[in-house]
Amino acid sequence: MKNPASTKVIQFYRNFREFTGGHLKHWHYFNHVYYSATYLPYIYFGADTVWNPKNPWRHLNGAASHKSAFSQPLKKPDVLFIEGVSDWPVMQAAYTNLSQIPIINLIQHVRHGDPADPRYAFLTQRAIRICVSKAVESALTETHRVNGPLITIPCGVELANLPAPLTNKPIEICIAALKNPELGQRLRQRLERDGHQVVLLAGRMARSHFLNAINQAKITLFLPWQTEGFYLPALEGMALNTLVVCPDCQGNREFCQDGENCWNPAYEGTKILSALNQALAMSDEKRHQMLQQGQQTAKRYSLRAERRAFLNVLENLEQIW
Repeated sequence: MKNPASTKVIQFYRNFREFTGGHLKHWHYFNHVYYSATYLPYIYFGADTVWNPKNPWRHLNGAASHKSAFSQPLKKPDVLFIEGVSDWPVMQAAYTNLSQIPIINLIQHVRHGDPADPRYAFLTQRAIRICVSKAVESALTETHRVNGPLITIPCGVELANLPAPLTNKPIEICIAALKNPELGQRLRQRLERDGHQVVLLAGRMARSHFLNAINQAKITLFLPWQTEGFYLPALEGMALNTLVVCPDCQGNREFCQDGENCWNPAYEGTKILSALNQALAMSDEKRHQMLQQGQQTAKRYSLRAERRAFLNVLENLEQIW
């Protein structure tokens, strides 16, 4: 139990309009703070926030029916938690003494290191930056303009909230193409011409539908953006015991080990199709071995491990800042 006399508050901010992986990880970090002996989380929301069932904060002290209670920032937070392109301007408008408040900045994409990206401009703002992968840390380091320490905490999978892996999977191939539906459709047509059963996932859908479809597939092809900070769905696929095919997107290089726990081709149509054909042709023994390796990999990237690493940052915040 926290000591009220010594408890400090971390200020979060969200403008939630539709569910994304970025919001999910922000939600994870918000909840990590509850496990701290010293800190409590507080969040306020942008005016455009949608209070629908996809909003993970919808039950927060009756937030959906008491939105005004979460519409303003705290006057004197002890720490600010920033993530996303809109958070910096919002916090700068809310706090004139921003440079005097310890800032934790969660970085979820390699694009923060791209001079053409609007996020690049904020790298000179002082902050403790938590990178979700070594690829993100490298992208920021190469800019030579980061103000403050870089700490890498790999994304964790919420294993307890995934469906139980099915033993008998009725779908031959699932293509998770929410981020690249055009390529997903082309690959589906080619595979169906070759006589394969294919389910294509494209467009927004409930997270439960997405996970259940993957869980039913013997093989799942994941099509991320061509660059990612950390591509969590591939790890979720490993945890669900589907054979993962996921092209290289930088942010999956730490855990996607080609030929060991998945197929990890270059992000090009013919290379992806070749990897799929290898997955379809592999022996039962090799398939079993790869699935086992995938499940072991997913367990190493647990949400609990992510939480422990973040709580260690909070416990040493004064020394790090």
